[in-house]
Amino acid sequence: MTTDPEHDVRTAKAALRRQLRAARRALPPAAREAAAGQLAAHGPALPGWRAGARIAAYVAADGELDPAPLLAAASAAGLLVYLPRVGDDSALTFHPWVPGDPLLPNRYGIGEPAATGALRVDALDLLCLPLVGFSMTGTRLGMGAGYYDRTLAASRPRLLAGLAYDCQAVDALPKEPWDVPLDGVLTETGWRPLRAPA
Repeated sequence: MTTDPEHDVRTAKAALRRQLRAARRALPPAAREAAAGQLAAHGPALPGWRAGARIAAYVAADGELDPAPLLAAASAAGLLVYLPRVGDDSALTFHPWVPGDPLLPNRYGIGEPAATGALRVDALDLLCLPLVGFSMTGTRLGMGAGYYDRTLAASRPRLLAGLAYDCQAVDALPKEPWDVPLDGVLTETGWRPLRAPA
């Protein structure tokens, strides 16, 4: 009997997603809120964190670590903040946002900024991605829809950082050809560089 390696990878990823999403959702609300505050406190440890730098993150959903306090700290430190919009082609574009400004729900019910001032991914100094799991070699496990994979296929920002709870770290993750490695991960306990700068 022959096995299909692609099917095996998909099956392994699906099992890990279920396990890690359950662990993320099981965190009490107070622990999530505390982690988001700790993330903001560790923001200045991100390489490239400086006044005038362009930082993009996301609007948290499904128990993701909330970057809102991190973005508020970035804005207060003089960084320029961007959030994603999902395009008709399912790729992401990044648009300026000032913490506190209103967001409009997209087709998934996730808030997005106004569709003005789109910035190319390679013009970002820091892109902070959500993730379901990460390995210490920089492999990221996402939700499986491929939005960030498509967005990063042609270009990448200066620094690609995952945002995650410590409980989302795993020893190893299946890697596929289109996976873009993370430079590091920022968790509630600090910045973890995962690979040498390019």
